[in-house]
Amino acid sequence: MSAVHGNWGTWSVWGTCSVTCGTGLMRRDRNCDNPYPSPDGNPCFGDPLNYDICNEQPCSSKLESFRPLLHGCVMITDGHPSSETFPLKKRMVLIT
Repeated sequence: MSAVHGNWGTWSVWGTCSVTCGTGLMRRDRNCDNPYPSPDGNPCFGDPLNYDICNEQPCSSKLESFRPLLHGCVMITDGHPSSETFPLKKRMVLIT
């Protein structure tokens, strides 16, 4: 029997935005199940997660922009959390 190589299934729907105002992130994922790889087959290549910027409306105050981020992603700039936009190549920390 020949090897079955893994292939990605469809992307899930986008999750909710990590903030209610200011720039946040939303996420979607996919599984390596279309088909699953056999033990001697290749796994899926690429990322199972995908992120996109969301909710780019400004907040009415500085404090408001930090409150929703307590369970989301925070960009770290010079060691300090920031509510600025999220360049995807910057270091990010998930606060749970």
